[in-house]
Amino acid sequence: MIGTETVFEDRVKAGRLLGQELARLNLARPAVFGVPRGGVVVAREVAVALGAPLCVWPVRKLGAPGNPEFGFGAIAPGDIIEVESETAAALGLGAEEIEKVAAAERAELVRRMEAYGFNQSVKAVRGEFDAAIIVDDGLATGGTAKAAIASVRRFFPGVEVVLAAPVAAAETILVMEKLADRVVVLTAPHGLGAVGSWYRFFPQITDAEVKEVLKSSGAGK
Repeated sequence: MIGTETVFEDRVKAGRLLGQELARLNLARPAVFGVPRGGVVVAREVAVALGAPLCVWPVRKLGAPGNPEFGFGAIAPGDIIEVESETAAALGLGAEEIEKVAAAERAELVRRMEAYGFNQSVKAVRGEFDAAIIVDDGLATGGTAKAAIASVRRFFPGVEVVLAAPVAAAETILVMEKLADRVVVLTAPHGLGAVGSWYRFFPQITDAEVKEVLKSSGAGK
């Protein structure tokens, strides 16, 4: 960890720092799994630092009806659905409402899996690594990270799962440490706020940019 109040220049520089930190673990045969969209940019730098293959791992947040930025869970490949039951109950969401939101996000998840060449990247690394490093550009509540961890474990049972991000809420790390084998974070503030506030330059990443990152890393279509 490099400090609790560190602000990163951008995702590229944050990824390089994160890669340096992960290199100290000396993980055996790692593979890097970037969570789109922004996490893929960070993940590319990690993969370069470790000399590891880069894969894309789409995850979709389940957002409250009328307020999609307020998440109550997430879905991921392998029919993974993680629901924060207390949050869903507080929102007054029953099983039918949850499934309606999940169905809409599932369609977008499938679109991204196809657009980013998910199946091809999974086939390319299957059996070729011992440690899966899941990388995102930040962890707020950890909802998408939970789904990503469960998804990677379903596809690759028995591998070591490492969750990594430049910044994460301190309270979220405590939860993630119970789910992943290791959690690597560079800065862990209390009261995280928006992930983007921990970067000086934090633009929205497009599908085209994700594809270009993957292509340049040999992980795209």
